[in-house]
Amino acid sequence: MLCLSFGVLGVLFSLTLAEVFHVTGDAEFCIKCHVMEPMVESYENDVHGGKNKNGVQASCVDCHLPHDTVVHYIAMKTKTSMNDIWVNVMTDTDKIDWEERRSHREHFTYESGCLDCHKNLEEATMSNMKAFLPHRDYFRGATNATCIFCHENVGHKNLGLYLKMKE
Repeated sequence: MLCLSFGVLGVLFSLTLAEVFHVTGDAEFCIKCHVMEPMVESYENDVHGGKNKNGVQASCVDCHLPHDTVVHYIAMKTKTSMNDIWVNVMTDTDKIDWEERRSHREHFTYESGCLDCHKNLEEATMSNMKAFLPHRDYFRGATNATCIFCHENVGHKNLGLYLKMKE
């Protein structure tokens, strides 16, 4: 009976944690911090924000959390959340140099997120040399360049303009 009770508690805890992670992972949640407004506006005007012919939309955590293992995902979700709370409560967010931070975009966006959605990128670009050739070295493992390195504005169309409007 004790094992059954612990099992039920474990399942309830896991379901609650999964729901919390789900609710705190989209633009609707992220916009609650005013500092994120330019990022959300530029995201909403990007193909990843739904401005595409299929209306497919990536959530914030699809790109800004790792998708290699569940443990890494949970650890980074926790670390990022704690950092975001600390920064919003303890610092003057109006003094953050967002343009400078953009140069460190590979620290805030994960390759595994790109590959989670674009699993068939190599196969999909094979018939289009204009798309395949720029990715050829990546597919062969002949470069250390990441998706985010080459696609520097991915996910946030015209982010620089939105940041300037905020000033």
